[in-house]
Amino acid sequence: MMMMRGSILLVVVVVAFLFVGPSLAQQRDCTIDDYTATYTACRADNKRDLVYFLNQPVTCSVGGGGGGFVPPYKYNLSCNLACDEGYYLPMGETQCAQCSPGSYSRGGALLFSQFYDWPSSGLMFNTYCLAGLRDPVRASCPGWQLEGAYMMSGNVTDSQASVLELNTIIVSSIAHVHFTYRVDAERNYDFFYFEVDGVIVLPKTSFTLTYVDFRANLTAGYHTLRWIYAKDVSLSGGEDAAFIDMIEVSGTRFADDACTPCHRGTATEKYGSEKCDDCPLNTYADSENMTSCKPCPTGTYSFEGSPSCLPRLACTEKDFDFNHTKCEGPKPGTQLLQYHWLEPIICDPSNSNSVHLPPAEPLACGPCDSGFYRDERTYQCVACASGSYTDGKGTNNDGFTTCTSCNAGQAAIKEFNITNFDAWMPNSDTGCAGKCGSPGWRLRGDFIDSGVGHGLNVDVWFSFDVELYQPGTLSFQYFLNCSLCKLTFSTEGPNGNLNGSIANAYAILGRNVDVTLDLPMGRTTLFFNFNKQSTTFDSSEEKRRNDLVRLNYIFVDGVEDGGASSCTPCSQGSVANQGAYMCTNCTAGFQSNAESTNCVACPPGQFSSVSGLPCRLCGEGTVPTADRTSCTLNCTYTLPGTSSTFDFSPLSQPSFYTPPIVISDHTYLLSVCNQVPAKNTTCYDDEGKPLVTSSCQITPDGYGIDLGNLLAYAPLADYADSVTGLDMIYTGGLAGCARFYNKTDVPRQTVIHFLCDTTAGKGIPVPKGALENKMCVYEFEWRSLYACPECSMDDVEEVYGPCVYGKRQIHYYWADNPTQCHDGIKLPPTRVVNCTITTLTCPAGMYVKDDGGNASDEETCVACPGGTFSLGGGLRIDNWNNGGSGDDGNGNNNNNQLPPGFNHINTCTGGQVCSQWRVAPDGRSLLSGVGSSALGATYTFNLPGTVKFHYQVYISQSGSFGFFIDGVIRLYEGAQKIMTQPREFFFDVEAGVHNFKWSFFSGRLDSPNALDFEGAYLYDIEFMGLDSADAQCTPCAPGWVSSSNSSSCRQCPANTYANGRHTYCIQCSAIDANSYSMPGSEVCLPRPTCSDEDYYLVYGDCTMNGDGTLSRSASYTRKMPSICLDGPLAYRPPAPAETQCAPCPDGLYRDGAQCKICADGTYVDPSSPVSDPPCKAPEGDHYLYKELAYFTTDGDNHWSAEWQTGCHGDGCFNSSGWRIRESCIESSDHLDGRVDSWVSLYIQIDASTYTTEASVHFLYDVDQTGPQNNGLFFLIDEVPHMLISTTSGEQTFPLNVGAHSLKWIAHKEAGGGSTVSARVRSIRIRGSVRGPSFASVCPAGTSTAQKTSSDVYNCALCPPGTFSAVSGASECTRCPAGTFASSQGSTGCEPCPAGTYTEGEGAAYCITNCSFTLRGGQVVDLSRLDSSSSAGSVSDSDHNTYYISPCEMTYCNPTFNPNADKKTHVCINTLGGDVLDGGSLLASVEQYNNTETAFDFLITYTSGDSVGCTGEDGASSGRELQLGFACDENSGRGSPQFLAYSGDTRCSSLFMWRSLYACPLCTANDYVTVYTPCESGVRRVIRERVNPCNDMYSKLDNANNVEETCSGFEVSSTIIIVVVLALVVLVIILIFVSVRNRLLTRKYSRLINRDDNKNPQFELDEPNVLHDDDDDDDLNINDNNSRGRGSPAHSLE
Repeated sequence: MMMMRGSILLVVVVVAFLFVGPSLAQQRDCTIDDYTATYTACRADNKRDLVYFLNQPVTCSVGGGGGGFVPPYKYNLSCNLACDEGYYLPMGETQCAQCSPGSYSRGGALLFSQFYDWPSSGLMFNTYCLAGLRDPVRASCPGWQLEGAYMMSGNVTDSQASVLELNTIIVSSIAHVHFTYRVDAERNYDFFYFEVDGVIVLPKTSFTLTYVDFRANLTAGYHTLRWIYAKDVSLSGGEDAAFIDMIEVSGTRFADDACTPCHRGTATEKYGSEKCDDCPLNTYADSENMTSCKPCPTGTYSFEGSPSCLPRLACTEKDFDFNHTKCEGPKPGTQLLQYHWLEPIICDPSNSNSVHLPPAEPLACGPCDSGFYRDERTYQCVACASGSYTDGKGTNNDGFTTCTSCNAGQAAIKEFNITNFDAWMPNSDTGCAGKCGSPGWRLRGDFIDSGVGHGLNVDVWFSFDVELYQPGTLSFQYFLNCSLCKLTFSTEGPNGNLNGSIANAYAILGRNVDVTLDLPMGRTTLFFNFNKQSTTFDSSEEKRRNDLVRLNYIFVDGVEDGGASSCTPCSQGSVANQGAYMCTNCTAGFQSNAESTNCVACPPGQFSSVSGLPCRLCGEGTVPTADRTSCTLNCTYTLPGTSSTFDFSPLSQPSFYTPPIVISDHTYLLSVCNQVPAKNTTCYDDEGKPLVTSSCQITPDGYGIDLGNLLAYAPLADYADSVTGLDMIYTGGLAGCARFYNKTDVPRQTVIHFLCDTTAGKGIPVPKGALENKMCVYEFEWRSLYACPECSMDDVEEVYGPCVYGKRQIHYYWADNPTQCHDGIKLPPTRVVNCTITTLTCPAGMYVKDDGGNASDEETCVACPGGTFSLGGGLRIDNWNNGGSGDDGNGNNNNNQLPPGFNHINTCTGGQVCSQWRVAPDGRSLLSGVGSSALGATYTFNLPGTVKFHYQVYISQSGSFGFFIDGVIRLYEGAQKIMTQPREFFFDVEAGVHNFKWSFFSGRLDSPNALDFEGAYLYDIEFMGLDSADAQCTPCAPGWVSSSNSSSCRQCPANTYANGRHTYCIQCSAIDANSYSMPGSEVCLPRPTCSDEDYYLVYGDCTMNGDGTLSRSASYTRKMPSICLDGPLAYRPPAPAETQCAPCPDGLYRDGAQCKICADGTYVDPSSPVSDPPCKAPEGDHYLYKELAYFTTDGDNHWSAEWQTGCHGDGCFNSSGWRIRESCIESSDHLDGRVDSWVSLYIQIDASTYTTEASVHFLYDVDQTGPQNNGLFFLIDEVPHMLISTTSGEQTFPLNVGAHSLKWIAHKEAGGGSTVSARVRSIRIRGSVRGPSFASVCPAGTSTAQKTSSDVYNCALCPPGTFSAVSGASECTRCPAGTFASSQGSTGCEPCPAGTYTEGEGAAYCITNCSFTLRGGQVVDLSRLDSSSSAGSVSDSDHNTYYISPCEMTYCNPTFNPNADKKTHVCINTLGGDVLDGGSLLASVEQYNNTETAFDFLITYTSGDSVGCTGEDGASSGRELQLGFACDENSGRGSPQFLAYSGDTRCSSLFMWRSLYACPLCTANDYVTVYTPCESGVRRVIRERVNPCNDMYSKLDNANNVEETCSGFEVSSTIIIVVVLALVVLVIILIFVSVRNRLLTRKYSRLINRDDNKNPQFELDEPNVLHDDDDDDDLNINDNNSRGRGSPAHSLE
């Protein structure tokens, strides 16, 4: 192994020499100083090697003539050799060595104490921010910042945490992390703490007076160290930061490789130093590695740790200090004022310009502080005796002040009121840490100050102890004269900790500032600390001599050793006797009398829960207990002046408090309907005692804070009038939450806003906004059923029905929907009262009072009050919730209950799935149901009147909407129609009873299929003429207002509201400046805080810069509708920098800052080299087409003239429609409410464009929640083509020549959780009349035969009857015989259907003679049915008229069809006035020979118009018609009859035509001949038809009644034939018998003859024996093959 290593190293050296050798020929030989030594990584055996590398650049020779030096490597050195502090391990050695003077070692520890740059090795820190302690999401803040002498936690906002992180590996078993820190933050809310591997080892701390040392041990292994400064959800205190000025981590290595030189300003002269010492005063170290500090030259000085000396300036009055000697006699007393130089002396007294130190001078003793008098014997100031006081003004005859006793009811409160700073107070101390210019604070006679001449990062403190016999007050006044300094004050208890103590930092510059704080009873140390945060030392004279803070006075009352300056009247809760020095508290339930001499019981209605406090009133809705120490809790409360009674008792918790509410490390507990302090086992103070509180905040340290203990009810505040609820307020919480904001401490309080929500059940409390929206007030919202009052008659509305036959119904409805109450009363039943039809006519805006059937009462018209309206004898329904939807008070849901006079009509047929009309989520409209649904209304019009309503239909396929009056249709909508806003319908009616019906057929509300949403909305139904006057005024709906005498209500605009029966709309800003509302709102909502999501990026135009580069501006624009916080303090994203220009869209080229289009006849060739401009003409087999492209890049930043956009619906708010985003258009954001946000594009398709290629193509993204029909509609010429929900994709639709309107509609239904967001991009219009040109090969269906070089935009379309099947064809081919091509540009020919043919090649269509041969050879001829254009006229069930020509193709009626140049077999005139081709191709003839069908054969016509028709795959399909024929000899021509639609789209229909011409043509087989009897030699020949047939051509019917001659005796020809046949048969039989008899006779004779010859055997072998009749098998009785020879008897047998 050793040899291998050596070889490797030798190779390395040799290779290095080969590279550098030639240049080293003339260089010196290398020495050890030319190398750098380093260790290899430790191996598994805990060993490592020492290797060397030549320093770069190489300046010496390794192997020259002198044989340059190569240091030897060392192998297998131990990795864990440890050295103590002051020692190091030389490279490659195994023994530790002492550090030499001028250097030090930390024993392998890493130190970070110079905070100018982050370490580049060793301690590798990472800093970042978190969005919260429980949220791992990174936040946008800078993290910890380096400040030179220290680092700080940086600028952290609410609910963020600034993290400093160090990941390190500890190799030693004995290791630690050591750092010094300081923190000044909002006490108990914002914290600094330290973690090791996620475990907190330094507890959370909000304040330290000065830097604090902390050390934590570390084990061997990998560790993550984190220093964290974390803030809660709101507010700040102190410096709002943490500071660190040193971090050391030991154990990261076993030993230092070398000692660290002493830094400038430090030195050490001993061996084995673990640190370098700061240079003493007036010395310096101007370089590193110094063993001793140099004395400053004459005329200069330095502070400790200085790298250089500063010049001593001439001394001034600011460089010397003074003190006073003790006051001594004789009277009136004298003292000496003595002067001395400030230490350290930094000026030069020998300078000729220096002032001289003044001599001591005698002075008269000054007055004692108030509360003290000068003792006549000692001449020292002494406190007045307990119970007496002096203000320092009264004197005796000798000029000394005297003390006076206090009367009863008053107390002489002892105090320190220090205004004379001639001597230090007892138990006081001062000092300085850091680069100090003076050793501590200084006495200055009228004030004390922090001293001068201080350097960087200095703490100068002053403290003194006080003993308070009762809670007291501290006041002081400071003057700060340093921009990078602050005064920190804190208190420390007897145990030396700051928990629960007072601490704050003050940094108001350049003026006297007064501070007042409360102090607790007991012994307390008061700390005043001056901190100078300079990061670099400022040597200017002004800074050195003026950076300070001074205290002008210090006042503390309640101190044991003080004196009283006055008599203080006792508070209302305490008393005092004559000569008392403190007031004695009255016990709970009592307070002092007016003179504060005795304790008396609390007055009625008041209580006192704590001794020493005055009695106070119980909260609204509560009363005192018997002992007057608390208030009883009653969980029912009635708002004064109303019948609204609230009962919160169901919200009482058995565990006293609600479940915990955790907000940013703080836990909140609320108690409702529990008597304080019963059952509190959860909330304790910092001493472990249960808190008497109904609202408790538990801090991260685990102790509780009282947020309020006195309950009061109050009307709901800070909410719109339309919001029902009640405030529960807890006051009297712990005071002190305002002290961190330089404000007077105030008690904390909690407000629970109970908000009525009938759907919430008990509900739970949640924070309102930031919780502490107002200082020291903690607000919660609690939505609950029990926050609603109990139901009463105030919640019920009466609705008068029309007066019919002297009776009127009075209906009762809940005034609010949904109801805003619970339990309580039930809805009264409907009442019927007498009435008379008024003869008085009252105009709109007035009403006549019901006379109750008493005709003697005089009727008068009365103006409707504000907030109501009347129609003047009519009825308007514009709020369907008032029809009774919701709970009826008896637990029944009446979601389909309709207003009086309305009803649901059942129109559902067998097998259909149907539902009724229903109230839309917005409550202001009705929505049709599924399948067939009908809504009816019946009203009596006492006068001629009108019916008026608004409607909006969505018919994407086959649905239809109709309105009927008395069974007669008055309004019809069908044939695919999408309305983006409601339309008004108006119709006059006569007096009398009328029935109204609104019907919708084929309704589909929630189908998941595209283009399958069918429905209609009804708004604002109004009947006028029901009466001559209204019997009552109608209240305006919430969100609507009116003045008096109004005929209607007007809608409140955005950002206003009205909650019913209002005369004006209330501005939301009047309630809350940060609230908003939609139009027609009954409540204002809080505006959320703006964020990046509320803005979108908008680019400016591309511009040319002075240096020739291109750029464009970018800015953020607020999304509309905008509801987030606005104003100068609102959030706005940072302004983006200028960006590069967007690339030019396809087909355009860049010319400077502009994108341009090539000249007509040329196009941009993307494959050609860039030229100027890069335009070229197309090749011969190519053509050019134009294409408009929109929003393909983010360069589109404005709407062009052909675009329009808008929005309709309650949810539009102030949105004007779609908006332009980066590379797309977007449907904007919409609030709750129904919305149709649309954008339309108007285009023109060039006549030269091939129909098969003109198209619109776009990409889309749709996000939606809620109803299935939320989504994106796309319409071409107002005809819907798609409905997309929650998906992304692309669509292409063909376009015909001419003008078109393209429209995208983002549709959203109303209701909670209903949203839609649509984005469309990369819109391309191929075949437009303008735009850039693109080249393409001439497509199939065209030819280049007649294309000229100048005609670059056209290829010749193949004419009808011809085709081309491939692109770039040179000519078109004629269709073969028997095939056809009906249109231009065909790519193939179709075979003629059965029964049709062509007359040779090149046919444009097939013809028929209407003669069809059926099975069995029967022939049908329908040609006679084409002779009349009206013979085939018939209507379907949708009232569309069909004109059917079975045989010949005809033109549709030009009156209806402007394109009357197209022939077809079927024309359809729709009810809406459109003309459609119902089938132009006779596709098939099918015969039926069974009894299941009513017709004999069926002809199918296809290839009709495809508008609105889709197949199962969603593709467009043409209309077709099936025409069944039935033979009926009695129908003559007959006429077709509509039977049914085939499928769901109503694009395929079935008709039946009974006609004589549907019968087969007659033949002779269809007749029989009948003769009449022969009379006088003459008879008639009659042909009778035995089969139904059509005698159109055979004329066999005309052969009837032909006469012929006959004889007198006639035998039927049939009889003659029968007799003749019988005789023939008889003759044949006789002949057969005779022949057979002869043959038998001859045979017998032969047998006899042989016997006579006595022949013993028969010899029948001769050929002629018995073979003259071989064909007769019966006669062949001799068979030698089968039987052999035998006896004659056997053979015969």
